[in-house]
Amino acid sequence: MLEIALDENQNNIFLNQVRPVFLVQEFQNLGLDSYRQKARELISQYAEEPIVIVHNHVSDFSLNKFALALFIESCLQENKIDCVVLKVKNAMEATQNYKPYVALCVALKFAMRLSQEKVSTAYQEIFDTGYLGLYISKDYLTQTATFFLKNGKKLLNIEGKNLEDALVIIGIMKAFSLAQLPYTIQAKFKFDKQEPADNIENIVQRVCNFVIPYLPA
Repeated sequence: MLEIALDENQNNIFLNQVRPVFLVQEFQNLGLDSYRQKARELISQYAEEPIVIVHNHVSDFSLNKFALALFIESCLQENKIDCVVLKVKNAMEATQNYKPYVALCVALKFAMRLSQEKVSTAYQEIFDTGYLGLYISKDYLTQTATFFLKNGKKLLNIEGKNLEDALVIIGIMKAFSLAQLPYTIQAKFKFDKQEPADNIENIVQRVCNFVIPYLPA
């Protein structure tokens, strides 16, 4: 998993070495796709570098969303980047704001990995997520699973019909659980469908579209 470092020092040195620099000077914010395009530019330009520094000069550019985009694209593009260093004014504050995005990255990694597993293995791991604080029940008569996460008074409902839906649901619920977002989620999905769910792009987009509106900018 790509490491993101938040550094207050505004020079081009990290771990006692001068590192290559990626400048954010122009940006049109059209949502996560815009951040992913910018992330692809960085990865394409510095695919062979282990550490890259980012200096941002755009006022409304979200480093949190850029870090998320970098994680997603680093999973989809061949590269040797181990760490991206984001230069920030206040590292402590930036770290606190970034934590929910780390939770989303962990959840995405889980869903993406399961999309490449056998169908039976994917379902088994989905059903083994009680460690997230989920209440899980299965109705074998209707082949329906119900997942319940109680984190707040406001209730969010999600329903699914196949394995891709199940992976999206568990990605969402893992992100909400790890980020401790104050919402209760009830989700139901069918688990009788045996077709694989290997469209990583669909899964990533659906999880992000659901979770990001609940995260800080």
